Amino acid sequence: MQAAKLVDELLEDDEVAEELHNETKTLANWRTKRIGPPFIRVGKRVLYRRSDLEKWLESKRVECF
Repeated sequence: MQAAKLVDELLEDDEVAEELHNETKTLANWRTKRIGPPFIRVGKRVLYRRSDLEKWLESKRVECF
């Protein structure tokens, strides 16, 4: 069994934008409107936890029946 990670993987703003097929200015707009994934601000840097991003994406899932 692997030990739990003490620190979740942190992604830069541009990495998240690329994974979501969006632009960084879209993420900035979402942050302003508080509609995007949770983020961490360290000075001027914006970081995202991979686990938060995954949870946020799962919350956007729509099932078609």
